[in-house]
Order: sequence, then structure tokens, then C-alpha cells
Amino acid sequence: MAGLSKGDIAAWMAPFADNAVYLWNGGDSLAGKAAINTYWTKRRGEVVDSLTFKKEIFLPIKVNNPQSVEASGIWVLAWYETTAKYKTTGKK
Repeated sequence: MAGLSKGDIAAWMAPFADNAVYLWNGGDSLAGKAAINTYWTKRRGEVVDSLTFKKEIFLPIKVNNPQSVEASGIWVLAWYETTAKYKTTGKK
């Protein structure tokens, strides 16, 4: 998250798998490393002035037998206390 905070999207994206999925809590998502990279490069460069993360919580899980719409595999759920300042409004 340090790379994303600094605006170094390449460093932040380096460990992502090509088939990574980025999910927001509202149900929206981005599928694929390229789509995530494109979104955050534009968003961090044009919209977000500063971005900080603290109080990280990570929960790795392995889905062996999907019960519904989830896919088999290893997933990491992450939560952060996030503070963002936006360029156009200056609001946090």
C-alpha cells in the first residue's frame, strides 16, 4: 500500500497476479492486472492528492469447494483505515 500512497502504481502492482480482481465494498470490481493498473494510475494521478492507510487487517482464505458464486483458490481480504484528499475539492 506504500506504493499506492506515494503514487508509485508500478511498485504497488508488482505482486499482483495477471488475473487479480479488485473489489470495493459496494459491489463494484475491476478484473485483471491491466484494468486495475489503468484505473489506479489515472485515479491516483488525476483525482487523488494524497492517500494514507493505517490499521491494516488481512485475512487469507482458501476456497476448496465453492458454495455459491465464489471461485476456488486463495483469496486475501484486506481492510484499512483510509484517508484520502482529493485534488478537485480538497475534501477528505
